[in-house]
Amino acid sequence: MDCCTQADIQNQFYSMLRFTPEERAKRSPYVFMPFGTGPRNCVGMRFALVEVKVCLAYVLSNFKIKRSPKTKVSCVYLCSSV
Repeated sequence: MDCCTQADIQNQFYSMLRFTPEERAKRSPYVFMPFGTGPRNCVGMRFALVEVKVCLAYVLSNFKIKRSPKTKVSCVYLCSSV
C-alpha cells in the first residue's frame, strides 16, 4: 500500500462539509449525469430505471415495515374535505 496515501489524513475521514449548500453551488450541474442527456442519451435508461424499481419492490415485499413506538405522529388536518 502506498505510504503517501496513508499519511494523508484528509482522505481517511468522511467530511460532512462536502454537502453544504455553498459547496453544492460550486459544483457544475453536469457533474453527475448517469445516463447522459439530450437526444443521444443512454438507450437502456428506461430499462435500468424500471429494473431498479422492480428490484426495490421485490426487496420491500419480503420485509414487514412497522412504525417504531418512539415515532411521534403529528396530526394533519385537511381542509379540502369540506
